[in-house]
Amino acid sequence: SVYISEGVSIGHSVLQLLANDADLPPNSDVRYDITSGNDEDLFDVDPVSGILTVKNQLDFDIGPSEYSLVVRASDSAKSPPDVPLSTVETIRIILEDENDNTPHFPVSEYLEFVGENEAVGSPVFTARATDIDRGAYGQLNYSIMSAAASGFTDIEDSWKLFRVDPVMGVVTTNAVFDYESRNRYAFTLTASDKGGRTARVRVRIEIESRDEFHPQFTERTYRFVLGVNDLPVGYIVGHVTGVVTTNA
Repeated sequence: SVYISEGVSIGHSVLQLLANDADLPPNSDVRYDITSGNDEDLFDVDPVSGILTVKNQLDFDIGPSEYSLVVRASDSAKSPPDVPLSTVETIRIILEDENDNTPHFPVSEYLEFVGENEAVGSPVFTARATDIDRGAYGQLNYSIMSAAASGFTDIEDSWKLFRVDPVMGVVTTNAVFDYESRNRYAFTLTASDKGGRTARVRVRIEIESRDEFHPQFTERTYRFVLGVNDLPVGYIVGHVTGVVTTNA
């Protein structure tokens, strides 16, 4: 088996085939070729030197991660009734993954809503970034950071009021919010692969008001004096006033 990185350049030498023939020249001259396993035309072999090279770009993430090439070494029988003799060998080429892709969020910004007074730990939304790398380099870890630290001009402490599951990407509340005190927050969500590549997206959270206060009359008792006995229908006796008390 031969291990090579998916990122090797075209023309990279994988190995050199070497076969011996006990005949005398010219019958002992050996020629090499690939007989099977090279359907995608990714490899080439020099017929004289036997050097096996990469012919087209390899990609661990979208193609097979290993190849089995059947190579042949044939002698150079020149004179009838001699015919060329040959032998075959299978070479297993295994690709090694490189971290050549960056995580990606499907949107440039998330806008989400949270009701005021919801309990700590309430789910807000689930972020889903993708990384087309396979294996360890395709596994993502989510985290929250200050929006200001990533170039956005937002209130610095917003990121402390939310949490994200590092594996699942579920964002939850880390505080109980009051619409009347403050109703907008922003932070940056990051998705990092195990090779150090990172994607960032801005998250804006708006707090939704809830009907949490009961209306109250401005007076405990209202008194109205009627000066005459015979009043028309619709006569305005007086006015009462009610208010809704908030923390504002």
